[in-house]
Amino acid sequence: YQPVERDVSLFVPRLLTVAQLEEAIALVDARIRNVALIDMFEKDEWADRRAVTLRVTLSDHHEALTTPVVEEIWARVLRALTDRGGVVR
Repeated sequence: YQPVERDVSLFVPRLLTVAQLEEAIALVDARIRNVALIDMFEKDEWADRRAVTLRVTLSDHHEALTTPVVEEIWARVLRALTDRGGVVR
């Protein structure tokens, strides 16, 4: 079945690693097949934060993902990120 990809850009604490973000996202739902770093950058004026963009790939081996299902999973992904101090941009 066709995969669904979504990107998320956010500010996160500098102490939070990309691996920790990827793991937090992957644990949200078994239909999250991949989490990839797209971009990351830091600026001195941001002090203890960095900007990160991640791509999340969702798919189900048994059925097509409907928009309501994707939206529900995505809401949980965003909640997992904000629970770790992320601020979606």
